[in-house]
Amino acid sequence: MSEAAGKLLQGTCGWASPHQALSIYGGKVIGSEERLRIYSRKAFAALEIDTTTYAIPNPERTRLWAGLTPPGFTFLVKAFGVFCGSVDVGNLPKSTRAVLGVDPADRKRVNYSDLCEAAREDLWTRFHAALEPLRDAGKLGCVVFQFHLSFGPHQTNRTHVEHLRSRLSPQIRMAVEFRDRAWIQGDEARRTVEWCRGKEFSLVAADELLHETMQPDRAQTGLRPGEVRRAMPTLLAATCEWGAVVRVHRRHGTRERLLEDDEIRAWGRRIREVAPRLRGPIWCLWGTDWKDAAIENAAKLADAVGDEIVFDWIGLQKKASMQEKGGIASLFAKAQKSELSAEDRAAISLAKTHKRPAEVHPARTVETSAIARMFAAKKSKREDDDERPEIETRR
Repeated sequence: MSEAAGKLLQGTCGWASPHQALSIYGGKVIGSEERLRIYSRKAFAALEIDTTTYAIPNPERTRLWAGLTPPGFTFLVKAFGVFCGSVDVGNLPKSTRAVLGVDPADRKRVNYSDLCEAAREDLWTRFHAALEPLRDAGKLGCVVFQFHLSFGPHQTNRTHVEHLRSRLSPQIRMAVEFRDRAWIQGDEARRTVEWCRGKEFSLVAADELLHETMQPDRAQTGLRPGEVRRAMPTLLAATCEWGAVVRVHRRHGTRERLLEDDEIRAWGRRIREVAPRLRGPIWCLWGTDWKDAAIENAAKLADAVGDEIVFDWIGLQKKASMQEKGGIASLFAKAQKSELSAEDRAAISLAKTHKRPAEVHPARTVETSAIARMFAAKKSKREDDDERPEIETRR
């Protein structure tokens, strides 16, 4: 989407979690597919698929996701966990487990380094197959490889990242996030930025709180007695022209998941500085699952960066919706016209001339499309509704 060059596109980290109770869903318990349809038209231009960390989806599933979202929508896909560390044996694809000869009931974890070449080849084949429908639809932003706190800035680890790049299709863009902030501090920060530029990696700028980072995601307890709220170091740099990625997490509490004004202003400054250097978008993904915290954070960030950088996704969807309605109405009108025989059209023309009803032959009327049937039903309902008040008045 060339019109998004240097523009801010926002979204959330995942969309199907019950904790993400956005008001756009109307307070209803709805399925993940309907959620995605609403989400992509009423709230955000992008989405991070985070479940791919735990399991590789089948292509039918990702094809469905692509089809549920409007043109121009983008997915950022988190890399399968074993590429960046380890996963439970049970989370490996069935075909990979067959290659390894392991039991899915086995609770042990497996590292990428443990895998034979045949198992690795099978994993990459499965992962690429899952990405293909998104890429074919023009909706794949990039794949995000997130490395754990134990993954420090050493040559061995750089070699591993480069290996992953060599296995990922050259047609797919790659972003890297290092949770160990040693990668982006002091002299190491300059080396990391130069290395990412040389390899065409987008260096993810992550915003996390220290105490939350040190606690397991599913066992967050907030600030402990004596602890001070501190943000982890972050760095937003234009390491490649195709785009930049920002990921913001607030993992505990309620209103604590709303960023402070000074935090929003700081991100606004960083994004304004980077935007002119890019030929692609800046994606900002919110992991702040409490009520409408993600929507509120996104709105405040949009104000902070300014109209010249914000991409008006919702405005675009409203315009597309109006055009679609007009297009369907026009199509129906044409269908209605084509359903009538030449004899019937002549009868209508004659009736208009003499101002009397035309005798149209129902047997020669053909239902040419589902659209025509739908609009005919709606027209009939409107006529019934229009007549009902008159009947009640006469009573």
